Amino acid sequence: MVDTRANIEMTWIPDLRQAAGPLARALPHPVSQPVPVVPSSLRHDDGDVATIREALREGGLRTVVVTPRSPAALLTARRGSTWQEATIDGTRWRIDSRLAAPWVAITTIDAENRTGPFALDLPARFLHPADRIRLATRPDRLRLLADIAANVLPAACLLLTPADAGWLVAATREPIAAELWALGLAERFHPADVEMQGPWEESTVQRATELGFGIRIPDDMRISVNVPVNAPVARDLLFTTAARLGLSLNANQATG
Repeated sequence: MVDTRANIEMTWIPDLRQAAGPLARALPHPVSQPVPVVPSSLRHDDGDVATIREALREGGLRTVVVTPRSPAALLTARRGSTWQEATIDGTRWRIDSRLAAPWVAITTIDAENRTGPFALDLPARFLHPADRIRLATRPDRLRLLADIAANVLPAACLLLTPADAGWLVAATREPIAAELWALGLAERFHPADVEMQGPWEESTVQRATELGFGIRIPDDMRISVNVPVNAPVARDLLFTTAARLGLSLNANQATG
């Protein structure tokens, strides 16, 4: 049973199609269709996303994959429907208007995808091409990512990481929680001798908590967990990630 008081739903699934359930529950209702879906791979042909979209469609929810515009978009910069403007610290930034509608971030975290983009830095990938170049030169780039994201926050986030011939899945409406879980899960795929910064200490997360558009402290996380005993890798990953984020889980919570 899903705890409806939770703001994060953690579960293990043997079939990726089952990820459509947690994602649909995380979405606010009602929601306009088709729902924009942004893969962290930034590819239209992302196979995992295609599998989940098919299951969503069978459940009556239509989606559309959205990826960053090419530099050729510079030629259409004057079209008001293409870019929406945001002013941050007196500077104008142009963000893809397709993210103005409630959108979904689907993030796969594995050995090939351990450095993001995650929930809080995905929006910056949708800046006007000229602004993306300008952002790359900013010394405060990591903190600025949160300011940009604050203008086009995802309506829901789905995190996928392989475990036990299946998937450990996290679904949430909280973008800061999604970023933290992604950072914690990604540590599994970094070399053991690499010293990792604590997820809460990451500059983008710190700025996001200052802006107040998501959880602020570990106690703000309310987790619904359903990870069975026959998924030991997923359970270990769940407990180690929770500990890394300053959360305390018990064995009963990890069995649903």
